Amino acid sequence: MGARIIRPRETQLVERYTLAIDRLSEPGGYAFDCNASGELLDASWADRVAELRASGKFRDPRIEQRTYRWTQPALAICPCGARITLDGDSECDCGRLFNSSGQELNPPHLWEEPWDDAE
Repeated sequence: MGARIIRPRETQLVERYTLAIDRLSEPGGYAFDCNASGELLDASWADRVAELRASGKFRDPRIEQRTYRWTQPALAICPCGARITLDGDSECDCGRLFNSSGQELNPPHLWEEPWDDAE
């Protein structure tokens, strides 16, 4: 018997923005978290950004967007009643083993040995 999925796995899309300020004469610089319009998320950095811009040693700030995806694993209920996160092969506290789809797997000692062409 498999695990009962109570929350399916879900792919999350995350967009982050930074206000990047590069040095004029050498590699490197600063990056500050901001929104898509370039407004700083932490206003306490505003004075520092103004200092950098006024120094004449840095390029004009630019907004950089970074997008990435990640998968939030499914949440399931084991037949014993415990909640388990289905992230790869997941073992419940009761000892049952499940794959990421909630199917119960045999214990590893019952799995076949790896195939070896040399034998």
